Amino acid sequence: MNATGAKSYTWSPANGLSCTNCANPVANPVSTTIYNVSGVDSIGCSATDNMTVTVNPLPVIDAGNDTTGCEGQPLQLNATGGTNYIWMPATGLSCSACANPVVIIDSTTSFRVNGTDSNGCNNFDDISVTIINRQNVSYSKDDSLCIGQEISLFATGGTSYTWWPAEGLSNTQGENVQAQPATTTMYRVIIKQGDCFTDTGYTTIHVFNLPTIDAGQDKELRGGADIRLETRSTNVATYLWSPADGLSCTGCSNPVASPRRSTTYKVLVTSLQGCTAEDDVTVYVTCSGDQVFIPNTFTPNNDGINDMFYPQGKGLTNVLRFSVYTRWGELIFDRQNIPLNDPAYGWNGTYKGDPLKPDVFVYVVRALCDDGQPVEIKGDISLIR
Repeated sequence: MNATGAKSYTWSPANGLSCTNCANPVANPVSTTIYNVSGVDSIGCSATDNMTVTVNPLPVIDAGNDTTGCEGQPLQLNATGGTNYIWMPATGLSCSACANPVVIIDSTTSFRVNGTDSNGCNNFDDISVTIINRQNVSYSKDDSLCIGQEISLFATGGTSYTWWPAEGLSNTQGENVQAQPATTTMYRVIIKQGDCFTDTGYTTIHVFNLPTIDAGQDKELRGGADIRLETRSTNVATYLWSPADGLSCTGCSNPVASPRRSTTYKVLVTSLQGCTAEDDVTVYVTCSGDQVFIPNTFTPNNDGINDMFYPQGKGLTNVLRFSVYTRWGELIFDRQNIPLNDPAYGWNGTYKGDPLKPDVFVYVVRALCDDGQPVEIKGDISLIR
């Protein structure tokens, strides 16, 4: 403000004035104010005047809400509340002195817009533009499995994932899903990065059939004998039997089994594609007197033929006791813990070193079968000279 024509001045009200007794105070009121000034000249005469200082409100400049854009794609900005605008920084803007610049940027940036209204008043506002940068995506490669198995599928690089078809999938949404297709299937995954970018991946899962194997019915086998294990199978490349004990082969389809005790044999089969199946068969080994062969006559005449009487057979681990009695119960020969099928441990038809006359004698054989079960065989033997 500027007053003239007097020697001294007094301003009121004092609110917002830099001085009240000067000719040219600076006024900075917070609202519209009427200032009065009185002046006195050199001879003491006085006069008054006033002036109005109008205070205009600051414009409300609005740059809009913070927003998200896509790397390399145009995004419209919109400022309101003023008549003239200046945007900073100007990088990436189609114009820096307009209300609605188009921005194309590759990284997140904060912009400030200064706006001026018709009264010349100015204000500012800020806006942050978050940029979604395109990411490298990846997804599962083609794979294979055996029917009934499960496999993990994955995709990366996105913010959302949609899998199709839904058959065989644990879920159709997500970065990782479990797949258990019943047949060979091509899965598609839609990989989205916000609303900016969309990629599509394809993964084929090949499904192979399982082999089949039937090891047959359980079998019964006399100790010391053998039996062929017959199998029926399809789609089989290899066989593996276990345990190996008592088998003629472990990698064939139909091994010969000669177990010493009851055994359950398992067979694992594998297809060319690595799929497996298994079955088992139990061979029950029986133990009885039928496993021991003892002749009903022998001729101990030293001709080298049928001179010794001894237990013979198979499926027995050893003979616990081999005894010969007269018809009246007198023990005339007794051996313990002797091997089977060995004439050196047999009876030569003598008693106390003297040859016995032809007669019928009674024998008792007590033995252990291969499976540990005891067996006892009794019978008559005729001595002929």
